Amino acid sequence: AGQHFAAHLECLPAIRLRLAGFSTTQTLADELRPACAAEGWRADVSQAHFGEAIAELMSPQEDRDALLVFLDLDGFAPRDWRNSTADGFKLLTERAELLGDALGTFAERSRIPLLINTIPSASAPTAGLLDRRHEMGLRRSIDIINALILGVAERSGRIAVIDADQALAEL
Repeated sequence: AGQHFAAHLECLPAIRLRLAGFSTTQTLADELRPACAAEGWRADVSQAHFGEAIAELMSPQEDRDALLVFLDLDGFAPRDWRNSTADGFKLLTERAELLGDALGTFAERSRIPLLINTIPSASAPTAGLLDRRHEMGLRRSIDIINALILGVAERSGRIAVIDADQALAEL
């Protein structure tokens, strides 16, 4: 059966996908091939080096059909307990602004589409009932990052945003 599937896969139209993230993308790369095959595509998947999502956005290449950037909060904006609340919030906003600038650069320079996910909602607050308002609130951090992604995508015809909460709800 494996030989027949491989032969069938070779007959499908190819799509060249580039994966980038702030953490490892290997597991996602492995799952993209069969997922694309189920939809009628043979995915040729390449991966950026670990943590090079910003570099991929800032210098988009046209030798692929789409760039996929996978965000996770721990990889994108890790929290360091040694930082003060003000310093931690400053680092978060600087990283978010850097991502926004990189997304804007991609939208201006690239002719290929970008798929990027939002950060999923926190399962538990880090600042109790003030989680959405406190500088170290996990929900506030997620809201800042997601609002930035959605804002840039709204102004661009090349950026599609995958709602992580919706995607995870269907699992």
